[in-house]
Amino acid sequence: MDQCRQQDAPPDGVRGVAQVWGATGAVGRFLLPLLRSSGTRVVAYSRQPQDATATDDLIWRQADLQSVDLTWPHALPGSLICAGPLDHFADLLERTAIPCGTRVVCLSSLSAQWKWASANAVDAALAGRLQAAEQRVLARAEASRAECCILRCGLIYGAGSDRTLTPMRRLAGRWHVLPWPARAKGLRQPVHAADLAQVILNAVRSECLPTGIRRLPGPEVLDWIEIWQRVLATLHPSPRVLRIPDPALKGLLMWLVRRGEPWASKLSMLQRVYEDQIADSGDWHSFGVTPRRFQPTSQDFVDDVG
Repeated sequence: MDQCRQQDAPPDGVRGVAQVWGATGAVGRFLLPLLRSSGTRVVAYSRQPQDATATDDLIWRQADLQSVDLTWPHALPGSLICAGPLDHFADLLERTAIPCGTRVVCLSSLSAQWKWASANAVDAALAGRLQAAEQRVLARAEASRAECCILRCGLIYGAGSDRTLTPMRRLAGRWHVLPWPARAKGLRQPVHAADLAQVILNAVRSECLPTGIRRLPGPEVLDWIEIWQRVLATLHPSPRVLRIPDPALKGLLMWLVRRGEPWASKLSMLQRVYEDQIADSGDWHSFGVTPRRFQPTSQDFVDDVG
């Protein structure tokens, strides 16, 4: 059973440096300001060069998870935070000597739970890779006497870089209508990236880390129609949801694929929108965070990073 583990306090209460992967992603861009405002020094990694100038509390490094080697500033354990690809992070941990007492906090996906028994081979394979990566991270942390918490989440929004709500909102803005299969009312729990960032901050700074795999879906259970109505309400004038016969929508998606719309090629999503993907949200209280209800604004769909 997962439990709260008391860490060995570093000298003078200092936890060392937080090293962050996925720093320019949806959660990472909310996390960096939180870490810095809390007094935590940060080394942020990005595959692309960043224009930001290094400061006393933030250093940017251009690196890829598959090739970077870790260093340990001031010989303190510090924190390793992954908001990027978990399988590559597992590779990194397995080739790295991790100091005892290091705190490891990673984002994963509830797809590991939802898709493992999917009839769709692509979805099932994804779930298998996620579960394998989670177990590799946990095993490496245990072998190194490091504390580890893996946060499973799903349908993240709030940074304009998601691959579901933002692209569909953009499409609806162009067409002034959002085509949607009439019977597709699968349940979802949207979660704001800023709330996940707050969880990570609390996990890094807490005296007692809730270890193991934790589930962090959004607090509201909504069907797709309600989700789209709230998303489209952030556009002016607001497009409407156009419910069309399910076979007709599949034909429309195939036409979009032939036109070269890259997001439309994910036809497996058409199957998933009929299915409920929900999880218990009780783990939020372990981190002292109350997630916000799904009341999006136009700012939640703006990608400031580009």
